[in-house]
Amino acid sequence: MVSLSLGSQLTPSSNVITPTHDIHHVAAGNIDTITVPSPSFSGFVWLIADGSCPFTTNDNIANSGSLSSNGNLCVYDTNSGKWRIMVAN
Repeated sequence: MVSLSLGSQLTPSSNVITPTHDIHHVAAGNIDTITVPSPSFSGFVWLIADGSCPFTTNDNIANSGSLSSNGNLCVYDTNSGKWRIMVAN
């Protein structure tokens, strides 16, 4: 079993969030950028919306939509330099 760590709630500031752990709750706000945790980062984070959290393709996110209160898997693609956020249809 893999152990994942829960970080503090992220609040979008200037449409940017900066994850520091595997899992974060996210306060309401627009998201254009998810800061990559480190230059060598390759992997995922799990984001859980605590309010309305639409995300756009304005910066380093490959798709647009809205985070879910059930959580979203966000995978960083090192080839494109973009996050791919999995959303339910």
